[in-house]
Amino acid sequence: MTERLNNPERITKKEIDAIISKRRNPIIQFSHDLYSPSLLSEIDGLCEFYGEELEVRFYGHYKKAFNVEVLRYLPSVANLSLDCLQYIENHEELGRLDNLKSLSFGVYHFDDKEFLSRLNLKPLRRIVIGENQKKNFDLSYLSACQNLEELFIVGHTKNIDVLASLSKIKKLSLSSIGKKQKIQFVNKMAALDSLKLILGGRESFEEVDNPNLTKIEIIRVRGLEKLGDLGRFSKLAYLHIQDQIKIQEISINRPLDHLTDLKIITCKGLKRLNGIQNLRNISSFRIYNTEIEVNDILSSELPKSLKVFAFYTGKAKKDKEIRDILDKRDFSEFG
Repeated sequence: MTERLNNPERITKKEIDAIISKRRNPIIQFSHDLYSPSLLSEIDGLCEFYGEELEVRFYGHYKKAFNVEVLRYLPSVANLSLDCLQYIENHEELGRLDNLKSLSFGVYHFDDKEFLSRLNLKPLRRIVIGENQKKNFDLSYLSACQNLEELFIVGHTKNIDVLASLSKIKKLSLSSIGKKQKIQFVNKMAALDSLKLILGGRESFEEVDNPNLTKIEIIRVRGLEKLGDLGRFSKLAYLHIQDQIKIQEISINRPLDHLTDLKIITCKGLKRLNGIQNLRNISSFRIYNTEIEVNDILSSELPKSLKVFAFYTGKAKKDKEIRDILDKRDFSEFG
C-alpha cells in the first residue's frame, strides 16, 4: 500500500518514518508548481537517505507544462514519477539524474521518439513507459537496461523485440498492445516470472510459452479467444483471467503442482473448465459471471488442498444458494 503526501508545504523525516513504520510506501507528490527550491532541496535530502523507498511524483500541472528543470534540485532522487502530464519542457534534464533506479514517465503530448536514448538507463531497475499521443518511442534503446528487473509498457511497440535481450527482467506488464504485434519475445526472457497483459487486443495467447512464468494476468484483452493448454506453464502459481468475453474454454491438461490461486472473473462466454483435477495444490479459487455451472465443478474430483472457493453468478438469490452449498462443503468464501 502507498501513502501520498499531496502538495506539502514542508516535509520531515519523522513523517516519512511514520509512513514506513505502517508498512506503506511514501509518495511525495505535486499536482501544481507549488514547490520552492528550498523545499525541493529538503526533499532531496530525504531522497538521499531513503533511496528507492521514497517516491517523488509530479503530475497534473494542467495550467502549463511541467518544467523538468526543477529536478536540478533533486539530484539524489532514486524513485521518480512524471506521469498523468499533458506537456513538459526541458525534458533533457532527466538525463542528468545519475541516481535514478525507478522511473515512471507518462506525458501525453510528447513527441520525442528518441527519448529513451537521452536517459541514463544502465542503473535503472524499474521503468514504466506510459502512453503518449503517438505511441512512438523507439524501444531499442532499452538494450542498455541490463539491470532492469521490472518493466511496464503502455502502447509503445517499435523494436519491442529488444526485450528478449534483457536478461534480468522478472516482471513484465504490457498494456494497450495492438493485436498485430507478436509477443513471442517473452519466451526468450529467461528471468521472467510475472507477465501481465491488459487492454489492447489479440486473438490467441498460444504464442506465449515461457516455462519460467509463475504469475500470469490477462485482463480485458479485446478479441482473445484461445489460451492454449495452460499446463505448459509448469511453474505457474497464480492465474488471473478477467473480462474476456470470447473465451469459451480453459484447459489445464497437465499437472500444475505450484498453482495455488486461480481467479476467473467476468468471462461471460466461458462454458468449460477442463482439468481442475490437475491443480493438486490449489488453495483458492474464485469464479464470477461465466456460463459454467457450479455443479459441474462440484461433481468433479476437487483437490483436497482447496480451502477457499467462491462462485458468483451476479444474481443475489442464486449466489446465496450457492454459498450455502459451498459452506456445507466446508469451503470458505474468503481467505
